[in-house]
Amino acid sequence: EDGWFRKIGESSNTDVVRVHKLFGSLSNSVITLVESVLGGLSWSDAVDLLVTVDWFASMLLLLFILFVMLAVLNIITGVCMDEALSYKQKRKENQVETELRVNNTLVQYIKDFFMALDEDGSGEITLTEVQDMIADDHCAAYFR
Repeated sequence: EDGWFRKIGESSNTDVVRVHKLFGSLSNSVITLVESVLGGLSWSDAVDLLVTVDWFASMLLLLFILFVMLAVLNIITGVCMDEALSYKQKRKENQVETELRVNNTLVQYIKDFFMALDEDGSGEITLTEVQDMIADDHCAAYFR
């Protein structure tokens, strides 16, 4: 075994030497696959090299690259979409909460205004109470 393995590494055929270097052992094969996926090695170079040895092996490598790239892209897209939708939902909730706070504040201002108009606390506002309020400097400052 040791003899033919060493002979492949010492071959004068550069393609055979390169295939042996990239795929000659399990660890080299795993490193080649990882580099092909992550861009450390052009996957097309590895496929072109494997075609010289075995077309089926090159197709398997292509399928592996395709599967990993699509899976990674799908995961990244899913994470990004999830984050975007989550951000949109939180933003909408914050917007609704802010709108409710503003509305409650406005309603309270209107209640305070009518309570201030009703000087005698009768629950009814008379013309005299409106005229007194308009003449009051505090009321004029309230509307500025």
